[in-house]
Amino acid sequence: MRRGSNTLFTIAWGSLAAVSVVLVLVGGLILYAPEFAAWVSDFDAVDLDSLDSDTAEHVTLITRLLALSAMGFGILSLFVTLFGVRDRSPLSVSVMWTLPVMIATLGLTLVLDGNNYVGLGMAFLAALLSFALVIARKNT
Repeated sequence: MRRGSNTLFTIAWGSLAAVSVVLVLVGGLILYAPEFAAWVSDFDAVDLDSLDSDTAEHVTLITRLLALSAMGFGILSLFVTLFGVRDRSPLSVSVMWTLPVMIATLGLTLVLDGNNYVGLGMAFLAALLSFALVIARKNT
């Protein structure tokens, strides 16, 4: 039996969809302009022209592969969000727990890399998404 529309349910899934769209957009930006990925890490101090060509190509390839992964995960999250809102499926809520786990892992990686403020921002976002998933689970 379907429940009526709930404002918290809509806000919860809307925030999950917004993060998914941001993942797709940031992944696309980094895919087509890998030099913008340097703000995430301290790698911006190294000039790719000073490296030999094989190392520079490898760094660019890895950056683009990570961007494709972010885009793919964002698109997958958008599809799961669609089914979560349309069908109110508990399975979609369970699958979406990978999103805050992935963001928390990225935040921890950034904290260990020395980017404390960006990492703490990611941790806050992961906590916010976890709260949204708890609300979504309660309303399914």
